[in-house]
Amino acid sequence: MKSSASHFLVAIFLSILILPSCMNDVDLTNISDKFQWNGSLAVPVGEATLTLEDLLAQLDSQNILITEGQEILYQDSDSIDFRFREIDLAQYSQSLVKSYNVSSSVVTIPANTPILTLSDYVNINLGLNNSPSEERVDSAIINSAVLSVKVTVENININPGNLKLKLNFPIDKVHATNGSSVNISFTPTAFNQAENVTISNFVINTSGNATGIPLTLQLDITTGSLPVTVGPTSKVGIELKFTGFDYKVAYGFFTPAVIATKTLTQDLDLPSFTDDGLFLFANPKAFLTVKSNIGEYLKFNVDYVKAYPKSNHSQEVYASFNGSPSTSESIGKKPAAPGKWVVKQLRTLDKDYGATDRLFSNANKPDVLEYKYSVGIDNSTNDHTPDFITPDGTIKVLYKIQIPLYLKPGSYYEFKDTLVDAGEDINSALEDVEVNSGSIFLTVSNGLPVKGKLTLALKDSLGIDIATTFTKEYDIDAPQVDDEGYVVENGITPQKIEIALNNEQLDDFKNSKDIVYTFRIDSRDTESFIHFRKSDSFKVKLGLFVNGKVSSDLNNND
Repeated sequence: MKSSASHFLVAIFLSILILPSCMNDVDLTNISDKFQWNGSLAVPVGEATLTLEDLLAQLDSQNILITEGQEILYQDSDSIDFRFREIDLAQYSQSLVKSYNVSSSVVTIPANTPILTLSDYVNINLGLNNSPSEERVDSAIINSAVLSVKVTVENININPGNLKLKLNFPIDKVHATNGSSVNISFTPTAFNQAENVTISNFVINTSGNATGIPLTLQLDITTGSLPVTVGPTSKVGIELKFTGFDYKVAYGFFTPAVIATKTLTQDLDLPSFTDDGLFLFANPKAFLTVKSNIGEYLKFNVDYVKAYPKSNHSQEVYASFNGSPSTSESIGKKPAAPGKWVVKQLRTLDKDYGATDRLFSNANKPDVLEYKYSVGIDNSTNDHTPDFITPDGTIKVLYKIQIPLYLKPGSYYEFKDTLVDAGEDINSALEDVEVNSGSIFLTVSNGLPVKGKLTLALKDSLGIDIATTFTKEYDIDAPQVDDEGYVVENGITPQKIEIALNNEQLDDFKNSKDIVYTFRIDSRDTESFIHFRKSDSFKVKLGLFVNGKVSSDLNNND
């Protein structure tokens, strides 16, 4: 509560010093130009009410605080994305290298005659399923794949166009997405160099921990327009390798990689008035919502939540889950199909689950929150439907932080300010007033869940305290509060306060230059919480009793 609240109380107190001057406004027509009044005057001045909602409108100039119902709180929200793991189906792909002898003896083959026709059943090793306990690919739908093909010849004089290579995949291992077979025909443009062949829209089946995919390689070579001589040293080499897969979805089993961990820091932009005291927030809350498009049952881990001041990271304080800095929760469902998402609202982190009040137990106010999240596989389910992952497999975490104005015992707010040149203002207001004594009567109905203390000090032009006998401290009693720190209904007892000044004490005010005041509020007692509500109010009724004399020259227009 910044200076607005303090000025509100100080203004009431100082009204006793200036209200007698209102006598100058009396219409004294048809009497002497010199007017003098002696005696006593009792005046019911009026009353004022300040609700906490009104007060916050003045204090929170940055509009940092919000209200939800009766609750007043600081709130911040954001989201983070992190990847489950990267799947590269061609990462460990191996080259298939085959070499075929063309002839066992030296022979000249006539033009336009077949030199060699053969068929070979081979397997291209994709390097899959080498560690099936960590990653197992049973099948995958492929948008496109790049197959590198290299043909070499030794001691055979033929044109590349006279060699035909056919690759036929068994339909139970590789088939087009429409269910048809996948067959590739290839003729090299040159020997001894790799060329890429793109295969689109097909499905591979690597169930049973298969490491690759089989195919039938069919090779046909003809002589062309000229005879060709071949012999035992004449050879044809074939090298095949899948160098890249653009996959749509992969089915199998996938554990998260290190990449499925995220550390997040968040600056706490609390209102500036929280710098002027000790705010031991009793129940900070973190609301976590997890979204996943990964086709597996996942477990979301909060590895830690900690708070610390930027100026000193060593003063970090951790949330605690039954003595541990971490906790986990099963998401409990997975997307029904690729492209779908599941959403889970996790258990709220608060004083009961995470001991979040610990985060603000440090007298050196923290202004940074740091979180570390990770994701693991939930093995507790009995769902045997295929798991899957897509290239955009992502976990999204939406988080919302709420810190209510709900404080633990020991919290306090203290504001110190100066009314500059207050003595000069008082002298001006009391120019024609001689006060023998006066009292201000306050009837305070404190509906805020705090007690208060207002302390005044008079300063001369050198900033030195002026010795005076007037009462410098004024206590404002707290209402009854319940165990949660709320003001109890019908628990507000009006408090009567009399502030008395004699002429000598008033002179001390006149002789001062500045008035320094300190306003402090804290809990009702050492056991009471403070829980503010926007409808909480502070009411003051003001009455004035003055004994003195007012003299005025009615011809003086000053």
